[in-house]
Amino acid sequence: MDNTNYVETPPELIGNWDWLETHGGIALITYNPINTGKSIRIELDSLDTYKYFSNDTLKYESKFHIAKTVSIFNHNDSALIILVDVNPHYMNFFKSWHDRCDYCFFIFHSSDTLIFTDSAADGFEHIYCRIK
Repeated sequence: MDNTNYVETPPELIGNWDWLETHGGIALITYNPINTGKSIRIELDSLDTYKYFSNDTLKYESKFHIAKTVSIFNHNDSALIILVDVNPHYMNFFKSWHDRCDYCFFIFHSSDTLIFTDSAADGFEHIYCRIK
């Protein structure tokens, strides 16, 4: 990743997040807990540990980093990305598009809504809400 600057994790990113929906792609597909039969939760802690739970079972754990780079969407604005380290203990983790969020742009729609966006023009948005 050229021209990427690693930055401190924004404090508002730390917490537990429930998956609400994933949508996008060239076919404008929508995935959610109802049509997939999955509940997905991620935990991001202050020690930069990323945990992914599917139906309340830990499926993936690794370290993550935050970086600032240039937006792929307009090539001018800066954007934050999350990079989840590859963990060899979980090689079969990413089985479908709605599971994949190892290198994503992210924004906060509100303090309780987190949106991960794939790094592709026709990528997916993964929407999560904060667990209080």
